[in-house]
Amino acid sequence: MEAASKPEPGSSRKRTWIRVGLSVAILFHLFVIGIAPNRNTAVGQWVDPVIGRYISALELAANWNFFSPEPGTPVYIEWELENRSGEVYSKGMLPEFESPFAMRERQNRRMTAARFISMSDERLVKVMSTYLCSHSPGVYSIRLWSSYLVIPSPAEIASGKKTKPGMDALSRRLVAHHFCEGHES
Repeated sequence: MEAASKPEPGSSRKRTWIRVGLSVAILFHLFVIGIAPNRNTAVGQWVDPVIGRYISALELAANWNFFSPEPGTPVYIEWELENRSGEVYSKGMLPEFESPFAMRERQNRRMTAARFISMSDERLVKVMSTYLCSHSPGVYSIRLWSSYLVIPSPAEIASGKKTKPGMDALSRRLVAHHFCEGHES
């Protein structure tokens, strides 16, 4: 009969710490999955400094829409380009407010891209400032806004107070005033 092998001293303690570590990691991940779709709530805003980068790194903030193929409530990225003297010489919006395309598919792609870019302020600044600073001659600084269309309620439409929302229905939030060092012409 063979003698039962005894575990090495400390190996059960090591396994216990591994189990505890994995359990904490799984609980943290489950917590993040529960908070990610609700980042705009009070609790979501409170814990976002701790879990925001984790959410962005794993792309957990994806915005799903059950009314496909429409991309949902439009999100816009607006910008103003300023020259060295501080004068605004160009303005733009992604996507354009009125679709310049005959078919809706391209506009839907642009709306989806704008929504994805604007999910993280850090991403919005990096993507848009890099593009605008390198493709706009004479740019010294850029102001970036994240905007979304406020859809009127059915009661407001039924009462005649509001109709199809226009540019005046945009809710704007200044994200950054970025300076293009080394890119100006």
